[in-house]
Amino acid sequence: MDISKATPTLWRVGINPGPIVYGNSGEQIASFIPENCMVFPEEGNANAELICLAVNSYGKHSEALEYAKKVFEAWKHDANPYNDLQPGDSMEYDAACIAFDKMDEALKEGK
Repeated sequence: MDISKATPTLWRVGINPGPIVYGNSGEQIASFIPENCMVFPEEGNANAELICLAVNSYGKHSEALEYAKKVFEAWKHDANPYNDLQPGDSMEYDAACIAFDKMDEALKEGK
């Protein structure tokens, strides 16, 4: 996913009229006004809040995943200096490998 052309953050929710998601410069990004939307007002407001939360925290989550990936790579090397652990030898090692794969997938999807 290429987010380079997306409206810069921080996004916010405006309620009157609204809910409407606005960009950092006040531009309208998404409307959840009941007349224009197929959800109940409470659901539209919750959706607008969720969109803003997800968008505004995206950079921090990506940074955290990158850091976790580096920490895992270092741990994997230190915990397994002779490459003697194989999948199935340790539940903890297997769980960490699965978590690493999920982090890697998430990072690739975000780029």
